[in-house]
Amino acid sequence: MHTQAESLIVNTLLARLLNACKATISVSDGEETTLVRSDDREAIIEAMFSTDSDVLIIHREGKRDGSILLIYGNGWDLISDYSVSLEEVIEPINKLITSWESFGHKEWCGYLRD
Repeated sequence: MHTQAESLIVNTLLARLLNACKATISVSDGEETTLVRSDDREAIIEAMFSTDSDVLIIHREGKRDGSILLIYGNGWDLISDYSVSLEEVIEPINKLITSWESFGHKEWCGYLRD
């Protein structure tokens, strides 16, 4: 089961990739690619979280643009590694994570419910 912090980060990451970057996403659980080049948020989330890590393979403008390694159970450090080509996508999310983290557990749980 994933945590609220992980849900918040994944939802923010997918919103940025799908809406702002117009990317498609493939999901690999380390053994197989469970979803190929999708822009369907619900399908992507459904393909995730089946193991303790996932690799999101990002395609933009029809070409592979990089990947993001997510390791579940690391709390705010969910985004464990990513391709340099995705720096402009990840850095704003890292800044948000830092600000959410500074709220503390009780406050961000309330933020999620609002």
